[in-house]
Amino acid sequence: MDNGVYHMNMQDEVNQVVIHELIHVFDDCRAAPMVNWANCPHHDCSEIRAGHLSGDCHCKREFLLCQEDSRIVNK
Repeated sequence: MDNGVYHMNMQDEVNQVVIHELIHVFDDCRAAPMVNWANCPHHDCSEIRAGHLSGDCHCKREFLLCQEDSRIVNK
């Protein structure tokens, strides 16, 4: 694999994680007195929201990740 392509994939993953976590920060600041992170439904709601808004759950992204996983397994 070309180092440039690998770097782009790694940078994309870092970007996705940062966006995902920033959405949690926003949720925490926006609803600070009402959100109880120890309460599973509150935590789950934030995870679902962050997953959708950050692009983690985008079908194209999932397809590409599955393609990459299958190439690694086949090696």
